[in-house]
Amino acid sequence: MKKKIITALTAVMIIASSAVPTMANTVGYNFTFYSPEGFVSSNSGTKNDTEQRYYLTINSSSIYSNNVFGTRIRRAADNATMSNYVKHTSQETSRSYAYTKSAKKSTLYYMGGKKDDCSTSSSQLNVIGRVTY
Repeated sequence: MKKKIITALTAVMIIASSAVPTMANTVGYNFTFYSPEGFVSSNSGTKNDTEQRYYLTINSSSIYSNNVFGTRIRRAADNATMSNYVKHTSQETSRSYAYTKSAKKSTLYYMGGKKDDCSTSSSQLNVIGRVTY
């Protein structure tokens, strides 16, 4: 009887450990731009799933129609472009985007951001949020 209980508990532990979902890697960012010159990069994060979408969240910003935030995802190993360049003209709280190239699990990616060239405001642009690869 004791052997059956130990075998059953072992089986339950094996099943439970294999059913643990893989969580996507989320990286925070805090960007400040004074002009449209140059990109700033977030920290790199490893993609932990096979979903071909990334999620961008903007928690706080000075984005508006004349102070535009532009982003794109790149592969850290070779700086390859992995997504289209996206312009943000409003403070959307969260949105998903498709990768334009196959994003592989266990690969490092980062988000590049900038004050877009179409910004006509001379005000600094602050953007705080997170990106999930």
